[in-house]
Amino acid sequence: MVRPTIPRAPETLSMSGASGVCVICIEGAQAIGMAGKSAYTRQVMYLNQIERSFSAAHALEIGGVREAIHGHNWSVSVIIAGPSLDTDGLLVDFHALERTLDAIIGRFHNQNLNTTAPFDRINPSAELVAQYIAVQIVPSLPNGVRVQSVSIGEAPGCTATYINPFEGAER
Repeated sequence: MVRPTIPRAPETLSMSGASGVCVICIEGAQAIGMAGKSAYTRQVMYLNQIERSFSAAHALEIGGVREAIHGHNWSVSVIIAGPSLDTDGLLVDFHALERTLDAIIGRFHNQNLNTTAPFDRINPSAELVAQYIAVQIVPSLPNGVRVQSVSIGEAPGCTATYINPFEGAER
């Protein structure tokens, strides 16, 4: 059994404490002569991932040349991260996160991205779609939880990932 033993800061009384750092003691450590000693220290981090898909068309401008409009079955993978769990033992409610993502990508489903905001003003590349989704999710997250990454697949083997810069990227 793994349990927290020595909090990093007074307000950190459990693995879900404010500092996100805890010292772990393995019960039964007496058997290996480590009774009362810390086995290791680690940064506590929880990750949740959801996946969705939508169908949409787009036409990229590459090197000043606009390609022909074409469609994809886009796959979306969102990973969120946080140092602590809520009182229910959750980083976030998966269903709430799914509803948020569904609302964001629902506007794009069966549409031409080139005529759908904000991609009516910017190139609708997989990279920019991933970044847009990441930014849109942030307001729905609990305090201290952040979007770690959003990956967009246009076709098998063709995936673009936006990795959120962590400074100020959490809610």
